[in-house]
Amino acid sequence: MNICVVGMGYVGLVTSACFSTKYNVMGIDIKKEIVDNLRKGGVHIYEPKLKEMIENSIQKGKLWFDTNLENAVLNSDIVFICVNTPSDSLGQYDLTYVLAVSEQIGKILSNKRGTTIVVCKSTLPPNGHKEVINIIKNNNPLDNWVYVSNPETLSEGTAIKDFMEPDRIILGTENQEVIDIMKKLYHSICSQTVYCVGKPIDAELAKLFSNTTLALRVGMVNEFSRIADKFSESDIGHILEMVCFDKRIGSSFMKPGPGYGGSCFPKDVEGLVHSANGVFSPILENLNYSNQVHQLAITDKIHSIIPKGVITVWGLTFKAGTDDIRDSPSITIMRQLVQFGYTIQLHDPMFKQLPDDLKSKVQVYKSKYDSLIDSQAVILLTDWQEYKDVDFQAVKESLKGNVIFDFRNMWYPLFVTSQGLNYYSLGKNYPFLAENLNRIEQI
Repeated sequence: MNICVVGMGYVGLVTSACFSTKYNVMGIDIKKEIVDNLRKGGVHIYEPKLKEMIENSIQKGKLWFDTNLENAVLNSDIVFICVNTPSDSLGQYDLTYVLAVSEQIGKILSNKRGTTIVVCKSTLPPNGHKEVINIIKNNNPLDNWVYVSNPETLSEGTAIKDFMEPDRIILGTENQEVIDIMKKLYHSICSQTVYCVGKPIDAELAKLFSNTTLALRVGMVNEFSRIADKFSESDIGHILEMVCFDKRIGSSFMKPGPGYGGSCFPKDVEGLVHSANGVFSPILENLNYSNQVHQLAITDKIHSIIPKGVITVWGLTFKAGTDDIRDSPSITIMRQLVQFGYTIQLHDPMFKQLPDDLKSKVQVYKSKYDSLIDSQAVILLTDWQEYKDVDFQAVKESLKGNVIFDFRNMWYPLFVTSQGLNYYSLGKNYPFLAENLNRIEQI
């Protein structure tokens, strides 16, 4: 079976790499520089194990990269559309790239024999499939293709595992023959999974409902952590243990942090609000606002303890395991800190570049300990493993001040405090101050 994957972003590249472990895959992208780099084994995004998988498949002759969409479609049984659907200026889905690719596919299919399955992994608004189907039909009078909605369910940082060991695979089509083909396709790389089948509209809504549900959990636990902060000696860690052992709730996405970000949650929440077809949805409409309020609350907490001066931020990406900084909470918080007049020193193990408006405002360091020099405090915003293994004695020696803001609740407060550092986090309402260490140990 030959597969064509269009769009070599996060979704397309992971899809290509994983399918190439069993099938012949042609990865297509319009940008020649990306294709040239991939042909050499270079990977323009960071995802654990992705580079190694791509190199291995190239060496085995299972994976190719090109800009020639026509050749790839004509020689493929299945074509996956994996191009970006960003938000426009109003927060609605911009389908420009998807529709442009669909138009090209339609024209190419008009000169092809045999049946081709066109699979859309790109996130679409409800009924977005109708636009894709119509534009293909308008450019191809032949009845030689079938459409399937198969939205991606990958999480950056664990995308390979998510693809190879999915909780479920969503298929939006009523064509039983195609359903069987898609099951066979996936079965060879992930034999133990559940197939959830419905119409294309069901698949589109399922993807959006999934992401907004996860965003809601993040938003709720962050609001809970701020509430817990207002009650003396409360501890969100203990509270969540008491809550999450309830099987109806569970622990997934129930950990305080600086808020959600990345390419999916903010966009899909806003996109679903605009696509709700007139339905009043106050929870969805305020979900991104709740996320923004939480980030402002973090900035206010920092400002109340360190009113001015030099501060260090550890972590730029929106989560560990990726180099993606789209809608990263770290960027939002740094912008707010800049407005307060702070001098910011930054470290991130996967640093590539800052947004243009922060390039002259933030000093970037290659060493996390060097980033602490002359700083009043360190603010943890991304939970990289490198930060979990930090030497707090080295932190104490490098800092000018002695304040730790752990906004991932990643470090053990008593240990940090025992090193002579003052510790602040989310949802723990008792001061982990070095001078109060004896009292804290009694709590």
